[in-house]
Formats: sequence, C-alpha cells, structure tokens
Amino acid sequence: MNILQIAPKIPYPLYDGGAIGIFNITKYLALRGNNITFITFSYDDKTDYQELQKYCRVLTVKKNNKNSKIGAFLSIFSKIPYTHKKYFCSEIFDLIDEELKNNSYDIVHIDHLHMSIYGKYIKKKYKLPVVLREHNYETLIWERLYKNEKNFFKKMFFKNQYSKINVYEPEECKFFDKCLMVTKDDLNKLLSRNQNINTEVVPAGVDIDYFSNFDNAIIQKKTILFIGSLEWFPNLDAFKWFYKKIFPLVLKKVPDVKLYVIGKNPPEEIRNIKDPNVEIYGMVEDIRPFVSKANVCVVPLRIGGGIRIKIIELLSMKKAIVTTSIGIEGIDVIDGEHLIVKDSENDFADTIIKLFNDDDLVYKLGYNGFNLIKNKYGWNIIAEQIENIYKKLIN
Repeated sequence: MNILQIAPKIPYPLYDGGAIGIFNITKYLALRGNNITFITFSYDDKTDYQELQKYCRVLTVKKNNKNSKIGAFLSIFSKIPYTHKKYFCSEIFDLIDEELKNNSYDIVHIDHLHMSIYGKYIKKKYKLPVVLREHNYETLIWERLYKNEKNFFKKMFFKNQYSKINVYEPEECKFFDKCLMVTKDDLNKLLSRNQNINTEVVPAGVDIDYFSNFDNAIIQKKTILFIGSLEWFPNLDAFKWFYKKIFPLVLKKVPDVKLYVIGKNPPEEIRNIKDPNVEIYGMVEDIRPFVSKANVCVVPLRIGGGIRIKIIELLSMKKAIVTTSIGIEGIDVIDGEHLIVKDSENDFADTIIKLFNDDDLVYKLGYNGFNLIKNKYGWNIIAEQIENIYKKLIN
C-alpha cells in the first residue's frame, strides 16, 4: 500500500510515548512492505530524522509549535482548543496538495487529534479513506488536569480548555473512516459522546527485541526508578506527588533508598533538587541500563489518557512495577500478577518497601509481565492489525 502519514512532530528520538507510538507504527508498517510518505513539522534546521528516513520519505514544514503564554491566553476566546489550534498551518495544506496531485495514495493516516483538520481536508477534497490514530482520549486528559489542579488560574484555564475539547473531539472524530483508539475505555468514552463514530481499539506496543536483552543485569537493591518526559504535565504531576508525598514515607523506613529520575526537560525546580537520596538524570540516550538495574519501577500517574507505553516497556524488561489505577488503564494486566496497583500514598510506599524485601515477588511479577507483553503487545502484531484495517477500508 501507498500510505500518506501526517503527524504533529518528528517522532525521534524516542523520548516519550507519543514519539514511540508514531515511530513504531511507521517502522513496522514499512517492514511489512508498505510505502509511506511522512508529513510533519520540524522546529529548526537541526532536527535530525535520519532514523525515521530508514522507513519512509519525510517531508517537513518549519514551524515552532511549542506552547506560549500569549497563544494560551488568546485561545480562551476561540472555540478550538489551544493544543490543536497551534498546529494549523497553511504550508502543510500546500504540501498536502502538492503531494496528492503528483502521487497516488491508497490511504491516509493521521496521528493525534491535533492534526485532524488535515485529515478532514483530504477526505473532503480528495475522497481518500482517512484514518485517525488517537494516541490518547484528549478530553479525559483535560478533565483530569483541571480537576487535579490546585492553582486557581491554571484550574480555570484547564477547565476552559476541557469545555472546548469535550465538544471538539467527538465532532472531529465523526468525519474519519476509522478512529483507532488505544484502549477500550477510551473507545467507550468517545462513543458516549457520539455513537456514530466508526472506531476500533488497536493498542500501543513495544519493541520486544530491543527491551528484552538485559536479563543478566545485576539489580541494585533498594533502588527506585521513575521514567517519564517531564515536559508533559501528567508526568510532572506524577513525579511531584511521588517525591513530596510517597518517597518520604519510604525514606523513613529505608534510609539508604535511592531514587533515580529520568525524563526529558525537567523544569528548574526538579533540576535543582538537592537530596542525597535522589539523582536527576534528565534525558538519557538509552534507558535500558537504568531500567535493568532498578529494584522497583514506579508510575504514579494521577492524570492521563490512552495507554502508558512506559509500563509495557518496563514489563517487557521483566521489572517489578508499582503504579496507580490510572497507570494501568488500557493494559490487560492483573493487579498482583503482572504489577501492583496502589492509589493511596501509604499503600504505594508500603508496597515499594515490600518489594525491596521479597525477591520472589519481584521475579514473579517480571516473569508474568514479560509473557503478557510477548503474546499481545509486540509492534509486529500491532502493525498487522492496522494493516488489516487499512485493507478493509480500501476495499
């Protein structure tokens, strides 16, 4: 098949769930023999997409889509949510027209609701089948943001954006031939807003070969690993909650505990933490050596939507994980068999301490988690599902 893929960013390096989800769909569809042209934004001339070019032809428009206070303020008066309006770009429309007038495509793949306007445009003008890949149910993220925010002004802004996207998301999704949601819960929430949306669940995956070759690593006892892009608010909220409320409870009973933090673009308040029990690494080239040595991995999310790719990657590396009910949404795990779910601060801390002292439980969780991922969440399996959906739509 000839596939035109349109995404909000270059999905490389693989430092966050969004990049991982986009890149691996492209990679594994290409490995199945499909031809892909990839249209997106590049922030500057230094953007490196050589790795992406191994699997597709890349066309870019230079534009900085980073958040701005002025843009956020002006969005209060628009019907369109700020995180979507900032991706509107006339040059992308021009690039799409040039590409579709000069080349033949079987199907169009849109990554993220942020880029839905381009899918609607193609559907209307060129009559091609268009698929929207929703990596998150965006409405749920904004709802949780505003409900969890304590700062009055931020809370009002989040509520304003939530009220917009609650209307915007189901209205946009109804135009597509198929909306691919990553979880059944996301699908049900979307359909509750509009029953006429043609939607289906295709989960996110993991590169099992890449994440499963550290079996001989020596685990450092009494170590905790937190991984997550700290420029994404749900991860930042998760870390702050863990460090301020849960970690002190662990430290009280395990004075020599070590907390390692890996995450892209930590804000100054995180970078400046002066704590002998904590090491802030920021972004690293390869997370696997850190993961392999960690005794316990934590995913203390209180906000979010979609599926937590970091959890399926950690499971693929046979790690003992403590997370929240929100953390496991969309993943077919069983509490106590593949990982452990705790939502209260005391229970979360007590579980970490228990795992420090129970090697058998750590092994059991790692073994069961890996087998689950191997049988259900490999990217090769996900790509085959998506390809079969494409074929049905084309036919």
